[in-house]
Amino acid sequence: MKSPELRENRFRSVAVVGAGPSGLAACKSLKEHGVPFTAYEAGERVGGQWVLGNTSGTSVAYRSLQVNTHKAICRYSDFPLPDDAPGFPGHE
Repeated sequence: MKSPELRENRFRSVAVVGAGPSGLAACKSLKEHGVPFTAYEAGERVGGQWVLGNTSGTSVAYRSLQVNTHKAICRYSDFPLPDDAPGFPGHE
């Protein structure tokens, strides 16, 4: 159920700062609720801190970086990892 604010569409637009994992999830939710938004990312591609050598200069990713939660839990609901992906995927 949409909140009263969303039903009345009081928002002209929302800014999402950062297109890393959390920013992308925020964008998905805003889109699903019909809220116009613009996402801003300092680097040249989405992924935020997970982008190895991100042009933003703020990445902490390294070549052997892996998530510490299993792929069955650490995923987007509409973008599951392939069956043949490792249980604990790396930054790529």
